[in-house]
Amino acid sequence: MKYATLKLNTEATAELRAGSPVHQFQHGRSYYSAFALPPHTGPTKLVFKTTVRGLVLPDASVLRPYFVLLDESKSQISQVPDPPVSLKTDLFAGFLGSYFKGEFDVPPNAAYVIVYTSTRPVTPWTVYSENGTPWPAKPSMTGTLRIVVTST
Repeated sequence: MKYATLKLNTEATAELRAGSPVHQFQHGRSYYSAFALPPHTGPTKLVFKTTVRGLVLPDASVLRPYFVLLDESKSQISQVPDPPVSLKTDLFAGFLGSYFKGEFDVPPNAAYVIVYTSTRPVTPWTVYSENGTPWPAKPSMTGTLRIVVTST
């Protein structure tokens, strides 16, 4: 695997799409992006944002990220298979500006993070129309994920 380098408090992008590297993970074959974490000595969080795609709500989809954290020797130390998220909406863009934001603590001995997707069945995240009607956002194997590593 090739690892792009993340910088503390600087946004990076993970593009998971046709042409991205593929690997066999616990949840099946998937596209992935791999990153070297910035050096950290204190509490650190990984914050991510994934945008809802689709022009009409019944067709809405969203990249559902899964994360694997590795130590300096690239041995797995933890997984974040379904991180908690909250729905955010750009007030002026309505549904088309909707995204899910999540975060999790990075273990102190983590040196690398791999983000991937999965085809395994999951409960869809819910998005809302302008009138408040809930709609399921189907999980997508492709999409863009924005990532920031922050110290807390």
